[in-house]
Amino acid sequence: MQRRQALALTGLAAAVRLGAAPSVRDQLVGLWELVGQYNIAKDGKQVTVAERQRGRISWDRAGHVWVLLYNDGRKGPAIPLMPTLEEYREMNFGLMTYYGTYDIDEAKQTVTHHLQAAANPSLIGTDLVRRYEFTGNRVALIFPGEAQRHVVFEHIGDL
Repeated sequence: MQRRQALALTGLAAAVRLGAAPSVRDQLVGLWELVGQYNIAKDGKQVTVAERQRGRISWDRAGHVWVLLYNDGRKGPAIPLMPTLEEYREMNFGLMTYYGTYDIDEAKQTVTHHLQAAANPSLIGTDLVRRYEFTGNRVALIFPGEAQRHVVFEHIGDL
């Protein structure tokens, strides 16, 4: 056996013994609950946003994702199956829901959601690319752009 092969096998055996770090997919798979959202301003300050928003996200091993975000404290219509235009607007304000598939690019530290259905029809067939950061049992999805929106979820269950 050549020296390189021996070193590679030794390293592999050590990784197995020590328990190699889980893949990003292994870390994402599960049910997550929204715990907060904030923007990073140009001066570096953290600004809390969407304080009333609640919700969940789930990724499964087969590559499927679903998301439900909504504003807490919304009022239901006076007649549940017949909302007025204003009641309908209030019910849907802050609502973000979709499902689809996802891909991970570990080199870029991004997860891409490929939307197959969404509450907003203009999002169907689009891709949402988010950078991810893990901290303990939390993951932050970071939107591209100047605002640097961080949407933070806490792991609450396995699938």
